[in-house]
Amino acid sequence: MLGPVVTWHEGREHTIASGRQRCVLALLVLEAGRVVSLDRLVDALWEAGSAPRTARNVVQQCVSELRKLVAVDPGARLVLKAPGYALEVDPQRVDLHRFRSLVAAARAEDPAVGRAAGLRRALALWRGEPLAGADAPGLVPARQALAEERLAVLEECLTAEVESGRHAEAVPELTALVAEHPLRERPAELLMLALYRGGRASEALEHYHHTRQRLAEQLGTDPGPALRELHQRVLTADPALTLPTRDTPPPAATPRQLPAPPAPFTGRRDELDRLDTALHASNQGATVTISALAGAGGIGKTWLALHWAHRHTDRFPDGQMFVDLRGFSPTGDPTDPAVAVRGFLDALGVEPAASPPTSTPKPRSTAAWSRASGCSSCWTTPPPATRSSPCYPAHQPAPSWSPAAASWPR
Repeated sequence: MLGPVVTWHEGREHTIASGRQRCVLALLVLEAGRVVSLDRLVDALWEAGSAPRTARNVVQQCVSELRKLVAVDPGARLVLKAPGYALEVDPQRVDLHRFRSLVAAARAEDPAVGRAAGLRRALALWRGEPLAGADAPGLVPARQALAEERLAVLEECLTAEVESGRHAEAVPELTALVAEHPLRERPAELLMLALYRGGRASEALEHYHHTRQRLAEQLGTDPGPALRELHQRVLTADPALTLPTRDTPPPAATPRQLPAPPAPFTGRRDELDRLDTALHASNQGATVTISALAGAGGIGKTWLALHWAHRHTDRFPDGQMFVDLRGFSPTGDPTDPAVAVRGFLDALGVEPAASPPTSTPKPRSTAAWSRASGCSSCWTTPPPATRSSPCYPAHQPAPSWSPAAASWPR
């Protein structure tokens, strides 16, 4: 929904050739889990008074074709429910509903830096103009509302970034946003504040002058109270506008440690579905979910774990981590738990001094695992639990290991 209207199955994008089918699917997805009446579908597809006598049959045919498309996915059903149809699907599998869920979670974060990071994760789901390719008259208001929703979240994100001291990084994006929406005052206010905090007070005042002139010429009005107040505070060099200086470490690079995905890869549908189910269950709460793939050596556990992990990289925007524990390697000793954990902490930007002074750096750092909450990690061929248990965070017990590939989807 947050771009061209398409479906995804087993990691592949499926384009819907029929424009009317795209429109019907978009209407059903927007109301996922709720009934959309047949009359409403007809009204949405045609301008008022222009629907042909066969309109209801056309919609029914579209639904029939969409049923075939949806039927390949056991996690979704398009059902007949009077007086229309309903698409039954986990909302977290729809980018729009996942976006709203991530925004709600980000708004609960504190301080501003965490809120900004969460909102960025949500905004990363957008792929272009919402509902692109679904050009029914009845979808125009929904498209406009979604575009406004994204813009409001972007403004909220940029506000949090400026509040958290990232005003210099925000200036280029704010400049582009002001150019795209010249009559919208909130981006203009944020850009003025970001410039001032970056030591560019004269540019901030010039920006205010241009904004006031543009509003007067195009709308015959003055800037609103918030923008006028900020202008006055910049003129008087209000000390409260300056953030307190503090030493902040540079943000850690996002870890991308997964080896190349196996190709070709076929089968294992049941196992892939079970891993998907574990991921969806994990998304519903705060519990860390660990999935272990057990079996004899050489049957493809690592390939299965890597194939699944690559299919879901979008669900782990904070990065993906990988380690071969060599628990049953004929050519070398198992990986020392301290080495494995240190590699993860290095990938997350945790300095060695921040680890507890023990023989094995148990990953207790709240900052490290807060950052890792959007990461996936993949461990292959772990050794027995007596050696691998130190790799777990203090709050998470180790499972009983068999030769396995493990995926940590949280």
